[in-house]
Amino acid sequence: RSGGIVHSVWISLSVGLANLLPISPLDGGRIVQDALQRISGRAALIHRIATPLLLGLLIGLVLTSDASRVLSTITR
Repeated sequence: RSGGIVHSVWISLSVGLANLLPISPLDGGRIVQDALQRISGRAALIHRIATPLLLGLLIGLVLTSDASRVLSTITR
């Protein structure tokens, strides 16, 4: 019974933290892009540069994490 509650809390926290990541469609990405727009004053350029850059960073993070997990199980 309490395992289900803990699992629900874990999922809720994970989704909340993922929503803060600086990816364009998510809230964190919008916050970063708005800040960059206010600093530079160029909306379209910031959007064209920030979106692929931030998505690339996220993909790199996921691939690095997965690769390290796979390599750690292979070397055991």
